[in-house]
Amino acid sequence: KRHDLLGFAKRGVGDLAAAGSHFESAQRLRVHAGLRDDALWSLCELAEVRWRFGAEGDRKSIVEVLRSELSGPRAASIPPDLRAALAYHLGAALLELRKLGEARSELELAVRLECSAFWKMRIRIALGTAEHRSGNTAGSLKRLDEAWADCEKCGVDAYRPRIMTNRGATHYQLGQFRQSMSANTLGLNWARRVGNLTELMFAASGTAACYIIL
Repeated sequence: KRHDLLGFAKRGVGDLAAAGSHFESAQRLRVHAGLRDDALWSLCELAEVRWRFGAEGDRKSIVEVLRSELSGPRAASIPPDLRAALAYHLGAALLELRKLGEARSELELAVRLECSAFWKMRIRIALGTAEHRSGNTAGSLKRLDEAWADCEKCGVDAYRPRIMTNRGATHYQLGQFRQSMSANTLGLNWARRVGNLTELMFAASGTAACYIIL
């Protein structure tokens, strides 16, 4: 547990190399202790550092590790939320590698799992991104609507800004600038409320782009 906490702390201050090292240590210690599920949760944290901030080689490596866990002989015994988390990170890593077809396939399988609304929401946000990047704007909006409904169920407001800014980007892609401004403005308000500076910047940029056009 100590290494996980140190990993979170290091990630929070931007020391990503140290964060990854701590999550790796946490995973290794839990494997040695026979705590398989806890080790896989540590793997999820490591995976996020690798696919979100790592180089292409890091992403390819973590894809192979995640695929191995999800297709291994003990995969069927992984609890639903943990399996959903692993599948989400696999799909997200594939998205960052620009393997849209593979990402969509993995995420489509993941969204069918009997997992919590929280993981359904995160998977659907990723699916919305996959559809957006593939040019399927209707599919993107549909997934984001579903993610918003999941967000209502699980009550995790931290993801509302991202859903709205992604929705704003899709409307912008369609040339629907008023709808895009509305979504980005809502995302801006939610980002302020939850204190998410990154999404605040995305929402402000999206709102400004629409304002210039309108």
